[in-house]
Amino acid sequence: MNKYSNLCLILLAAWSTHVAAAEPIIAPVSEELWSLSQKAVFSALDSDDEDDKSPINMLATIAHDPTLLYVFLPLATKLGSVTKISPRDLEILALRTSFRAQSEYEWEHHYSSGLKAGISEQDMNALLDEDPRGELSESDLLLIRTADELVMGTKVSPETMIDLMNNYSTAEVVEIIFIVNQYNGLSKFAKSLGIQLESGYKKGRFQEYKSHHR
Repeated sequence: MNKYSNLCLILLAAWSTHVAAAEPIIAPVSEELWSLSQKAVFSALDSDDEDDKSPINMLATIAHDPTLLYVFLPLATKLGSVTKISPRDLEILALRTSFRAQSEYEWEHHYSSGLKAGISEQDMNALLDEDPRGELSESDLLLIRTADELVMGTKVSPETMIDLMNNYSTAEVVEIIFIVNQYNGLSKFAKSLGIQLESGYKKGRFQEYKSHHR
């Protein structure tokens, strides 16, 4: 590869980083441009939770395909609030998965809900460790190991699956595996399209937390 080619690659990488950090690659559908079908879907959203900046940029981006949004919302609601595993277990999975997928958007969206679910600031820090320990329980570490294996590989190891089956019901194991893959997909969706954090969220907090673990 010649010097010109190397320079092009360096410039392309720098441009890609700038675009991903500064602006969306595909902008969310703005409210004034909503179609009747988009308005119908968004009007059905429950925005009672102060942390639910509805419609969030993730949903407004998916709204480019209203049919996909219509199908996605019930699943997102199920995984976000009506799970067989505890809210704390759910947030551990979401936070660890978004950390491994390096998604500031997903991590920040689960930061406050993680605290509400009982994850302490100490545990929040531990979730960003390569080899977390701290005050985390064996159950917490099992969930972290599951997320790590699924995000960084193609499946959970036989040993991890045995531990999951010994600690959770069959339905819960199915849910755990699905939740990690769901948030892994959403994390990469957000990164790929450059989805930006909404104004109500603290941009840069994810990087601040990560910087403490270098």
